[in-house]
Amino acid sequence: MDQRTIRERVSSLQQEVARIREENQLYLTKRHHHRAEEVLHADREARLLQILEELNALTKKKLS
Repeated sequence: MDQRTIRERVSSLQQEVARIREENQLYLTKRHHHRAEEVLHADREARLLQILEELNALTKKKLS
């Protein structure tokens, strides 16, 4: 993967993290949640972990 591709992917992941952060802020402002909201929240948490793993992998590629 070349540097430009890595930069574009990191930028895309940053935008996704920002969107997830906004959605989580909305979730956290509510006191009670429907089951569907809880599932979506758990999905967002899982996606954040996936993004972290991908960023770590991209960093390793960039350093190689």
